[in-house]
Amino acid sequence: MSSEEVLDIFTRFIHDEMPIRLINLYSLQLVDRFAVKDHFQVHVLDMITQDAIQQKMSDPFFARKLTNTPREDAIRELVQGIVRYAIFSHRWLDSGEPTYEDMLRRDRPTGPGYDKLLQFCSVARQYVGVDFGWSDTCCIDKSSSAELDESIRSMFKWYKTAHICVVLLSQTASVANLHRDQWFRRGWTLQELLAPVTLKFFGKGWADLTSWPYDIHRDFRLRDIPPSSIVSAIAKGSGIDERTLLAELAQGPHSIPLRMSWAARRRTTRGEDRAYSLMGIFDVSFPIAYGEGSQRAFARLIEAIMQSSPTTDILHWAGYPGSSYTSRALPSSPDSYDYPVVSDHRIQLSTRQQMVLTNLGLQITLLILPVESVSQHKTQQEQSGGLENSELRLHCEAFEIGEVTVKIKGGWEFGSRPAFALGVYNYFEAPESGLHLHELSAAYLLSGVPYGQSWIKISTDDIITFHVPYCTEWKIRPAIGFSLTTLFL
Repeated sequence: MSSEEVLDIFTRFIHDEMPIRLINLYSLQLVDRFAVKDHFQVHVLDMITQDAIQQKMSDPFFARKLTNTPREDAIRELVQGIVRYAIFSHRWLDSGEPTYEDMLRRDRPTGPGYDKLLQFCSVARQYVGVDFGWSDTCCIDKSSSAELDESIRSMFKWYKTAHICVVLLSQTASVANLHRDQWFRRGWTLQELLAPVTLKFFGKGWADLTSWPYDIHRDFRLRDIPPSSIVSAIAKGSGIDERTLLAELAQGPHSIPLRMSWAARRRTTRGEDRAYSLMGIFDVSFPIAYGEGSQRAFARLIEAIMQSSPTTDILHWAGYPGSSYTSRALPSSPDSYDYPVVSDHRIQLSTRQQMVLTNLGLQITLLILPVESVSQHKTQQEQSGGLENSELRLHCEAFEIGEVTVKIKGGWEFGSRPAFALGVYNYFEAPESGLHLHELSAAYLLSGVPYGQSWIKISTDDIITFHVPYCTEWKIRPAIGFSLTTLFL
Protein backbone atom coordinates (compact mmCIF):
# COMPACT_ATOMS: atom_id res chain seq x y z
CA MET A 1 0.00 0.00 0.00
CA SER A 2 1.26 3.46 -0.87
CA SER A 3 1.39 5.95 1.99
CA GLU A 4 0.99 8.65 -0.67
CA GLU A 5 -2.49 7.29 -1.40
CA VAL A 6 -3.54 7.62 2.24
CA LEU A 7 -1.86 11.01 2.55
CA ASP A 8 -3.66 12.30 -0.55
CA ILE A 9 -7.11 11.24 0.71
CA PHE A 10 -6.28 12.56 4.20
CA THR A 11 -5.20 15.94 2.78
CA ARG A 12 -8.31 16.25 0.62
CA PHE A 13 -10.47 15.38 3.62
CA ILE A 14 -8.87 18.13 5.71
CA HIS A 15 -9.31 20.80 3.03
CA ASP A 16 -12.64 19.70 1.53
CA GLU A 17 -14.60 18.42 4.54
CA MET A 18 -13.23 20.19 7.62
CA PRO A 19 -13.93 23.72 8.88
CA ILE A 20 -11.56 26.54 7.93
CA ARG A 21 -10.29 26.68 11.51
CA LEU A 22 -10.87 24.90 14.81
CA ILE A 23 -10.26 25.53 18.50
CA ASN A 24 -7.45 23.51 20.05
CA LEU A 25 -9.26 22.35 23.18
CA TYR A 26 -6.07 22.24 25.27
CA SER A 27 -4.46 25.55 24.36
CA LEU A 28 -7.78 27.26 23.49
CA GLN A 29 -6.05 28.73 20.44
CA LEU A 30 -7.59 28.94 16.98
CA VAL A 31 -5.76 26.73 14.49
CA ASP A 32 -6.10 26.49 10.72
CA ARG A 33 -6.40 23.42 8.50
CA PHE A 34 -2.63 23.12 8.08
CA ALA A 35 -2.15 22.88 11.85
CA VAL A 36 -4.91 20.27 12.08
CA LYS A 37 -3.23 18.30 9.30
CA ASP A 38 0.12 18.41 11.11
CA HIS A 39 -1.55 17.26 14.33
CA PHE A 40 -3.16 14.16 12.83
CA GLN A 41 -0.81 13.16 10.00
CA VAL A 42 1.44 10.80 11.97
CA HIS A 43 -1.57 9.07 13.54
CA VAL A 44 -3.26 8.65 10.17
CA LEU A 45 -0.20 7.14 8.48
CA ASP A 46 0.47 4.82 11.44
CA MET A 47 -3.10 3.60 11.90
CA ILE A 48 -4.39 3.26 8.34
CA THR A 49 -2.61 0.09 7.32
CA GLN A 50 -3.39 -2.36 4.54
CA ASP A 51 -5.00 -4.68 7.11
CA ALA A 52 -7.18 -1.85 8.43
CA ILE A 53 -8.34 -1.01 4.91
CA GLN A 54 -9.15 -4.62 4.08
CA GLN A 55 -11.02 -5.05 7.34
CA LYS A 56 -13.08 -1.93 6.63
CA MET A 57 -13.85 -3.10 3.09
CA SER A 58 -15.01 -6.50 4.38
CA ASP A 59 -17.46 -4.93 6.84
CA PRO A 60 -20.92 -5.96 5.52
CA PHE A 61 -22.40 -2.62 6.58
CA PHE A 62 -19.69 -0.60 4.87
CA ALA A 63 -20.67 -1.82 1.40
CA ARG A 64 -24.04 -0.09 1.71
CA LYS A 65 -22.42 3.34 1.98
CA LEU A 66 -20.09 3.31 -1.02
CA THR A 67 -19.92 6.52 -3.06
CA ASN A 68 -16.52 6.32 -4.79
CA THR A 69 -14.31 3.24 -5.19
CA PRO A 70 -14.45 0.81 -2.25
CA ARG A 71 -10.83 1.45 -1.39
CA GLU A 72 -11.15 5.26 -1.45
CA ASP A 73 -14.26 5.14 0.71
CA ALA A 74 -12.62 2.76 3.16
CA ILE A 75 -9.61 5.05 3.58
CA ARG A 76 -11.81 8.13 3.85
CA GLU A 77 -13.94 6.53 6.56
CA LEU A 78 -10.85 5.49 8.47
CA VAL A 79 -9.52 9.04 8.18
CA GLN A 80 -12.77 10.47 9.53
CA GLY A 81 -12.58 8.10 12.49
CA ILE A 82 -9.18 9.53 13.42
CA VAL A 83 -9.59 13.21 12.49
CA ARG A 84 -12.32 13.96 15.00
CA TYR A 85 -13.73 17.24 16.27
CA ALA A 86 -16.77 18.31 18.27
CA ILE A 87 -19.11 21.01 17.01
CA PHE A 88 -21.26 23.34 19.11
CA SER A 89 -24.96 24.11 18.69
CA HIS A 90 -26.50 26.73 20.93
CA ARG A 91 -28.69 29.80 21.04
CA TRP A 92 -26.68 33.00 20.79
CA LEU A 93 -26.84 35.55 23.60
CA ASP A 94 -28.10 39.01 22.72
CA SER A 95 -24.55 40.29 23.25
CA GLY A 96 -21.21 39.18 24.61
CA GLU A 97 -20.50 36.14 22.44
CA PRO A 98 -16.72 35.74 21.85
CA THR A 99 -15.64 36.70 18.35
CA TYR A 100 -12.80 35.65 16.08
CA GLU A 101 -10.97 38.87 16.97
CA ASP A 102 -11.45 38.20 20.70
CA MET A 103 -9.77 34.80 20.38
CA LEU A 104 -6.67 36.40 18.81
CA ARG A 105 -6.08 38.81 21.70
CA ARG A 106 -3.67 38.06 24.53
CA ASP A 107 -6.30 39.08 27.09
CA ARG A 108 -9.31 36.84 26.61
CA PRO A 109 -12.85 38.20 27.05
CA THR A 110 -14.92 37.64 30.14
CA GLY A 111 -18.62 37.17 30.66
CA PRO A 112 -21.33 34.56 30.05
CA GLY A 113 -20.58 34.19 26.34
CA TYR A 114 -16.95 33.24 26.87
CA ASP A 115 -17.86 31.09 29.88
CA LYS A 116 -20.25 29.16 27.64
CA LEU A 117 -17.49 28.59 25.09
CA LEU A 118 -15.07 27.41 27.80
CA GLN A 119 -17.66 24.97 29.08
CA PHE A 120 -18.20 23.58 25.58
CA CYS A 121 -14.45 23.10 25.21
CA SER A 122 -14.28 21.33 28.57
CA VAL A 123 -17.18 19.02 27.73
CA ALA A 124 -15.75 18.22 24.29
CA ARG A 125 -12.31 17.50 25.73
CA GLN A 126 -13.26 15.50 28.83
CA TYR A 127 -16.67 14.05 27.99
CA VAL A 128 -16.24 13.35 24.28
CA GLY A 129 -12.47 12.89 24.17
CA VAL A 130 -11.55 14.98 21.14
CA ASP A 131 -8.73 17.48 20.67
CA PHE A 132 -10.55 20.08 18.58
CA GLY A 133 -13.87 21.91 18.58
CA TRP A 134 -15.79 24.39 16.45
CA SER A 135 -18.17 27.18 17.40
CA ASP A 136 -19.92 29.55 15.02
CA THR A 137 -19.29 32.50 17.31
CA CYS A 138 -15.50 32.63 17.08
CA CYS A 139 -14.25 30.24 14.39
CA ILE A 140 -15.35 32.40 11.44
CA ASP A 141 -13.59 35.62 10.48
CA LYS A 142 -16.75 37.53 9.64
CA SER A 143 -14.75 40.53 8.42
CA SER A 144 -13.80 38.44 5.38
CA SER A 145 -16.74 38.23 2.98
CA ALA A 146 -15.10 35.30 1.16
CA GLU A 147 -14.66 33.32 4.38
CA LEU A 148 -18.18 34.12 5.57
CA ASP A 149 -19.58 33.01 2.21
CA GLU A 150 -17.66 29.71 2.28
CA SER A 151 -18.62 29.08 5.91
CA ILE A 152 -22.34 29.57 5.36
CA ARG A 153 -22.34 27.38 2.26
CA SER A 154 -20.27 24.67 4.00
CA MET A 155 -21.84 24.68 7.44
CA PHE A 156 -24.18 21.72 6.89
CA LYS A 157 -21.18 19.66 5.75
CA TRP A 158 -19.13 20.70 8.78
CA TYR A 159 -21.89 19.65 11.17
CA LYS A 160 -22.27 16.36 9.29
CA THR A 161 -18.52 15.63 9.36
CA ALA A 162 -18.16 16.34 13.09
CA HIS A 163 -17.61 13.41 15.42
CA ILE A 164 -20.35 14.74 17.70
CA CYS A 165 -22.55 17.81 17.99
CA VAL A 166 -22.80 19.17 21.53
CA VAL A 167 -26.17 20.92 21.97
CA LEU A 168 -26.82 23.37 24.81
CA LEU A 169 -30.47 23.98 25.66
CA SER A 170 -29.91 26.83 28.09
CA GLN A 171 -33.58 27.15 29.12
CA THR A 172 -34.18 23.44 29.73
CA ALA A 173 -34.14 21.98 33.23
CA SER A 174 -35.52 18.54 32.35
CA VAL A 175 -36.57 16.41 29.40
CA ALA A 176 -40.21 17.10 30.28
CA ASN A 177 -39.96 20.79 29.30
CA LEU A 178 -37.26 20.42 26.65
CA HIS A 179 -39.68 21.10 23.78
CA ARG A 180 -40.26 24.67 25.03
CA ASP A 181 -36.63 25.72 24.64
CA GLN A 182 -36.08 28.63 22.26
CA TRP A 183 -33.36 26.59 20.54
CA PHE A 184 -36.20 24.99 18.58
CA ARG A 185 -37.31 28.41 17.29
CA ARG A 186 -34.02 29.56 15.79
CA GLY A 187 -33.36 29.18 12.07
CA TRP A 188 -29.78 27.91 12.05
CA THR A 189 -30.40 25.20 14.63
CA LEU A 190 -32.58 23.24 12.19
CA GLN A 191 -29.59 22.10 10.13
CA GLU A 192 -27.61 21.72 13.35
CA LEU A 193 -30.24 19.18 14.44
CA LEU A 194 -30.48 17.37 11.10
CA ALA A 195 -26.89 17.25 9.80
CA PRO A 196 -24.78 15.58 12.54
CA VAL A 197 -24.52 11.81 12.84
CA THR A 198 -24.34 12.02 16.64
CA LEU A 199 -25.81 14.59 19.04
CA LYS A 200 -25.59 15.00 22.80
CA PHE A 201 -27.95 17.42 24.59
CA PHE A 202 -27.18 19.38 27.73
CA GLY A 203 -29.61 21.53 29.70
CA LYS A 204 -29.48 24.63 31.84
CA GLY A 205 -26.15 24.99 33.64
CA TRP A 206 -24.74 22.24 31.42
CA ALA A 207 -26.72 19.57 33.23
CA ASP A 208 -26.62 16.20 31.49
CA LEU A 209 -30.23 15.54 30.47
CA THR A 210 -29.72 11.78 30.07
CA SER A 211 -27.26 9.14 31.20
CA TRP A 212 -26.50 8.13 27.61
CA PRO A 213 -23.19 9.02 25.91
CA TYR A 214 -25.30 10.35 23.02
CA ASP A 215 -28.99 11.15 22.58
CA ILE A 216 -29.28 10.82 18.80
CA HIS A 217 -27.07 8.51 16.76
CA ARG A 218 -27.97 8.15 13.10
CA ASP A 219 -26.55 4.70 12.48
CA PHE A 220 -28.84 2.58 10.32
CA ARG A 221 -27.69 -0.47 12.29
CA LEU A 222 -29.53 0.99 15.31
CA ARG A 223 -32.80 1.73 13.52
CA ASP A 224 -34.73 -0.98 15.39
CA ILE A 225 -33.92 0.48 18.82
CA PRO A 226 -37.04 2.22 20.23
CA PRO A 227 -36.68 6.01 20.57
CA SER A 228 -35.89 7.28 24.05
CA SER A 229 -37.96 9.85 25.92
CA ILE A 230 -35.58 12.64 24.91
CA VAL A 231 -36.03 11.79 21.22
CA SER A 232 -39.79 12.06 21.71
CA ALA A 233 -39.30 15.46 23.35
CA ILE A 234 -37.01 16.61 20.51
CA ALA A 235 -39.64 15.49 18.00
CA LYS A 236 -42.26 17.51 19.85
CA GLY A 237 -40.07 20.61 19.96
CA SER A 238 -38.96 20.43 16.33
CA GLY A 239 -42.16 19.20 14.70
CA ILE A 240 -40.16 16.40 13.06
CA ASP A 241 -41.30 12.82 13.59
CA GLU A 242 -39.06 10.44 15.52
CA ARG A 243 -38.35 8.15 12.57
CA THR A 244 -37.02 11.08 10.53
CA LEU A 245 -34.98 12.39 13.46
CA LEU A 246 -33.17 9.09 13.85
CA ALA A 247 -32.41 8.67 10.14
CA GLU A 248 -29.62 10.30 8.19
CA LEU A 249 -31.06 13.19 6.21
CA ALA A 250 -30.88 12.77 2.45
CA GLN A 251 -29.56 16.12 1.26
CA GLY A 252 -31.27 17.51 -1.79
CA PRO A 253 -34.61 18.84 -3.06
CA HIS A 254 -36.63 16.08 -1.40
CA SER A 255 -39.94 16.47 0.47
CA ILE A 256 -39.72 20.21 -0.13
CA PRO A 257 -43.04 21.28 1.49
CA LEU A 258 -42.44 19.14 4.57
CA ARG A 259 -38.89 20.39 5.12
CA MET A 260 -40.02 23.98 4.59
CA SER A 261 -42.70 23.44 7.23
CA TRP A 262 -39.98 22.47 9.73
CA ALA A 263 -38.41 25.89 9.16
CA ALA A 264 -41.69 27.82 9.18
CA ARG A 265 -41.83 28.62 12.88
CA ARG A 266 -38.13 29.38 13.17
CA ARG A 267 -36.67 32.87 13.02
CA THR A 268 -33.24 34.41 12.49
CA THR A 269 -31.73 37.73 13.55
CA ARG A 270 -30.90 38.59 9.94
CA GLY A 271 -33.88 38.03 7.66
CA GLU A 272 -31.72 36.64 4.85
CA ASP A 273 -30.52 33.84 7.11
CA ARG A 274 -33.92 32.15 6.94
CA ALA A 275 -33.00 31.26 3.35
CA TYR A 276 -29.24 30.83 3.78
CA SER A 277 -29.71 28.38 6.66
CA LEU A 278 -31.69 26.04 4.37
CA MET A 279 -29.10 25.72 1.59
CA GLY A 280 -27.47 22.65 3.10
CA ILE A 281 -30.74 20.87 3.78
CA PHE A 282 -31.75 21.19 0.12
CA ASP A 283 -28.15 20.78 -1.11
CA VAL A 284 -28.14 23.98 -3.16
CA SER A 285 -25.67 26.84 -3.22
CA PHE A 286 -25.78 30.50 -4.20
CA PRO A 287 -23.75 33.59 -3.19
CA ILE A 288 -24.41 35.25 0.15
CA ALA A 289 -25.62 38.86 -0.16
CA TYR A 290 -26.58 40.40 3.17
CA GLY A 291 -28.69 43.48 2.58
CA GLU A 292 -30.76 41.92 -0.21
CA GLY A 293 -33.68 41.32 2.16
CA SER A 294 -35.41 38.16 3.33
CA GLN A 295 -37.80 37.83 0.37
CA ARG A 296 -35.10 38.21 -2.26
CA ALA A 297 -32.88 35.70 -0.46
CA PHE A 298 -35.77 33.23 -0.24
CA ALA A 299 -36.56 33.81 -3.92
CA ARG A 300 -33.00 32.82 -4.81
CA LEU A 301 -33.33 29.72 -2.63
CA ILE A 302 -36.54 28.72 -4.43
CA GLU A 303 -34.94 29.32 -7.83
CA ALA A 304 -31.93 27.18 -6.86
CA ILE A 305 -34.19 24.36 -5.67
CA MET A 306 -36.25 24.53 -8.87
CA GLN A 307 -33.09 24.18 -10.96
CA SER A 308 -32.20 20.94 -9.16
CA SER A 309 -35.69 19.43 -8.80
CA PRO A 310 -37.97 18.23 -11.62
CA THR A 311 -41.02 17.79 -9.35
CA THR A 312 -43.89 20.15 -8.67
CA ASP A 313 -44.04 19.70 -4.90
CA ILE A 314 -42.41 23.12 -4.50
CA LEU A 315 -45.80 24.50 -5.65
CA HIS A 316 -47.59 22.99 -2.64
CA TRP A 317 -48.03 26.21 -0.67
CA ALA A 318 -50.60 28.89 0.18
CA GLY A 319 -50.77 32.54 1.22
CA TYR A 320 -49.22 35.57 -0.43
CA PRO A 321 -46.62 35.15 -3.18
CA GLY A 322 -43.13 36.54 -2.90
CA SER A 323 -42.67 40.15 -3.98
CA SER A 324 -39.26 39.43 -5.53
CA TYR A 325 -40.60 37.34 -8.41
CA THR A 326 -42.34 38.12 -11.67
CA SER A 327 -44.58 35.20 -10.68
CA ARG A 328 -47.55 34.77 -8.36
CA ALA A 329 -46.96 31.01 -8.24
CA LEU A 330 -43.95 31.08 -5.92
CA PRO A 331 -43.97 31.60 -2.12
CA SER A 332 -42.62 34.41 0.03
CA SER A 333 -41.07 32.43 2.92
CA PRO A 334 -41.06 29.01 4.63
CA ASP A 335 -44.26 30.15 6.38
CA SER A 336 -46.09 29.56 3.08
CA TYR A 337 -45.70 25.81 3.69
CA ASP A 338 -46.85 25.81 7.32
CA TYR A 339 -50.05 23.81 6.79
CA PRO A 340 -51.01 20.39 8.20
CA VAL A 341 -51.73 19.09 4.70
CA VAL A 342 -48.02 19.14 3.75
CA SER A 343 -47.47 16.12 6.01
CA ASP A 344 -50.41 14.20 4.48
CA HIS A 345 -48.62 11.28 2.85
CA ARG A 346 -51.71 10.42 0.79
CA ILE A 347 -51.02 13.37 -1.50
CA GLN A 348 -48.81 12.34 -4.40
CA LEU A 349 -46.56 15.24 -5.44
CA SER A 350 -44.12 13.48 -7.74
CA THR A 351 -45.26 15.03 -11.03
CA ARG A 352 -42.18 15.71 -13.14
CA GLN A 353 -42.14 18.66 -15.48
CA GLN A 354 -40.00 21.53 -16.63
CA MET A 355 -40.69 24.79 -14.81
CA VAL A 356 -39.03 27.98 -15.99
CA LEU A 357 -39.12 31.38 -14.30
CA THR A 358 -39.43 34.01 -17.05
CA ASN A 359 -40.12 37.74 -17.24
CA LEU A 360 -43.79 36.79 -17.82
CA GLY A 361 -43.98 34.62 -14.72
CA LEU A 362 -43.47 30.95 -13.93
CA GLN A 363 -43.97 28.81 -17.02
CA ILE A 364 -45.83 25.77 -15.79
CA THR A 365 -48.10 23.10 -17.23
CA LEU A 366 -51.34 22.41 -15.34
CA LEU A 367 -54.45 20.32 -15.76
CA ILE A 368 -57.23 22.93 -15.81
CA LEU A 369 -60.56 21.93 -14.28
CA PRO A 370 -63.35 24.47 -14.90
CA VAL A 371 -65.47 25.02 -11.79
CA GLU A 372 -68.64 26.86 -10.92
CA SER A 373 -69.25 28.88 -7.80
CA VAL A 374 -72.14 27.36 -5.83
CA SER A 375 -72.16 29.98 -3.06
CA GLN A 376 -75.79 30.70 -2.25
CA HIS A 377 -75.21 34.02 -0.49
CA LYS A 378 -72.78 36.42 -2.10
CA THR A 379 -71.11 39.06 0.01
CA GLN A 380 -71.37 42.71 -0.90
CA GLN A 381 -67.80 42.53 -2.18
CA GLU A 382 -68.64 39.63 -4.49
CA GLN A 383 -71.70 41.44 -5.80
CA SER A 384 -69.57 44.46 -6.68
CA GLY A 385 -67.05 42.31 -8.47
CA GLY A 386 -64.46 42.14 -5.68
CA LEU A 387 -63.36 39.44 -3.29
CA GLU A 388 -61.54 40.12 -0.05
CA ASN A 389 -61.03 37.40 2.55
CA SER A 390 -64.16 35.80 1.11
CA GLU A 391 -65.17 32.18 0.88
CA LEU A 392 -65.94 30.42 -2.38
CA ARG A 393 -67.70 27.09 -2.69
CA LEU A 394 -66.77 25.47 -5.97
CA HIS A 395 -68.12 22.50 -7.90
CA CYS A 396 -66.59 20.65 -10.87
CA GLU A 397 -69.33 19.08 -12.96
CA ALA A 398 -66.94 17.30 -15.34
CA PHE A 399 -65.61 15.01 -12.61
CA GLU A 400 -68.60 15.22 -10.25
CA ILE A 401 -66.34 16.75 -7.65
CA GLY A 402 -68.45 17.94 -4.77
CA GLU A 403 -68.14 21.20 -2.94
CA VAL A 404 -64.59 22.54 -2.64
CA THR A 405 -64.40 25.39 -0.14
CA VAL A 406 -61.74 28.00 -0.84
CA LYS A 407 -60.94 31.13 1.15
CA ILE A 408 -59.64 34.06 -0.87
CA LYS A 409 -56.71 35.91 0.69
CA GLY A 410 -56.46 39.67 0.30
CA GLY A 411 -58.34 41.95 -2.07
CA TRP A 412 -59.19 41.00 -5.65
CA GLU A 413 -61.22 42.75 -8.32
CA PHE A 414 -62.97 40.66 -10.94
CA GLY A 415 -65.28 41.41 -13.80
CA SER A 416 -69.02 41.01 -13.50
CA ARG A 417 -68.84 37.38 -14.65
CA PRO A 418 -65.54 35.95 -13.40
CA ALA A 419 -64.56 32.45 -14.43
CA PHE A 420 -62.80 30.17 -11.97
CA ALA A 421 -60.78 27.03 -12.44
CA LEU A 422 -58.62 24.67 -10.43
CA GLY A 423 -55.13 24.31 -11.85
CA VAL A 424 -54.09 20.81 -10.76
CA TYR A 425 -50.33 20.44 -10.35
CA ASN A 426 -50.12 16.87 -9.03
CA TYR A 427 -51.75 15.16 -12.00
CA PHE A 428 -50.43 11.83 -13.24
CA GLU A 429 -49.43 11.31 -16.86
CA ALA A 430 -48.76 7.83 -18.24
CA PRO A 431 -47.22 7.27 -21.70
CA GLU A 432 -49.95 4.84 -22.80
CA SER A 433 -53.04 5.76 -20.81
CA GLY A 434 -52.69 9.55 -20.79
CA LEU A 435 -53.69 12.02 -18.08
CA HIS A 436 -55.10 11.04 -14.71
CA LEU A 437 -56.19 12.77 -11.52
CA HIS A 438 -55.11 11.42 -8.17
CA GLU A 439 -57.85 10.55 -5.70
CA LEU A 440 -56.49 13.33 -3.50
CA SER A 441 -55.59 16.15 -5.86
CA ALA A 442 -53.92 19.51 -5.18
CA ALA A 443 -54.46 22.69 -7.17
CA TYR A 444 -54.18 26.45 -7.44
CA LEU A 445 -57.27 28.65 -7.65
CA LEU A 446 -57.26 30.39 -11.03
CA SER A 447 -59.43 33.19 -12.34
CA GLY A 448 -59.90 34.66 -15.79
CA VAL A 449 -62.40 36.09 -18.23
CA PRO A 450 -64.19 33.35 -20.21
CA TYR A 451 -63.03 33.04 -23.83
CA GLY A 452 -60.50 35.79 -23.28
CA GLN A 453 -57.79 36.71 -20.85
CA SER A 454 -55.27 34.17 -19.55
CA TRP A 455 -55.65 32.61 -16.14
CA ILE A 456 -54.12 34.27 -13.09
CA LYS A 457 -53.38 32.65 -9.73
CA ILE A 458 -55.50 33.81 -6.79
CA SER A 459 -53.96 33.76 -3.30
CA THR A 460 -55.77 31.52 -0.83
CA ASP A 461 -55.72 31.07 2.92
CA ASP A 462 -55.00 27.35 2.68
CA ILE A 463 -53.56 24.78 0.31
CA ILE A 464 -56.36 23.54 -1.95
CA THR A 465 -56.89 19.79 -1.94
CA PHE A 466 -59.98 17.85 -2.99
CA HIS A 467 -61.17 14.27 -3.41
CA VAL A 468 -61.88 12.88 -6.86
CA PRO A 469 -64.69 10.27 -6.93
CA TYR A 470 -64.85 7.02 -8.89
CA CYS A 471 -61.12 6.33 -8.90
CA THR A 472 -59.55 3.00 -9.80
CA GLU A 473 -58.02 0.62 -7.31
CA TRP A 474 -54.75 2.50 -7.89
CA LYS A 475 -56.48 5.67 -6.63
CA ILE A 476 -56.36 7.50 -9.94
CA ARG A 477 -59.05 8.51 -12.44
CA PRO A 478 -58.54 9.05 -16.18
CA ALA A 479 -58.96 12.69 -17.26
CA ILE A 480 -60.68 11.77 -20.51
CA GLY A 481 -61.18 14.70 -22.84
CA PHE A 482 -58.75 16.94 -20.97
CA SER A 483 -55.30 18.09 -21.97
CA LEU A 484 -52.54 20.00 -20.26
CA THR A 485 -52.29 23.78 -20.52
CA THR A 486 -49.06 25.74 -20.32
CA LEU A 487 -49.47 28.98 -18.40
CA PHE A 488 -47.34 31.86 -17.18
CA LEU A 489 -48.39 32.45 -13.56
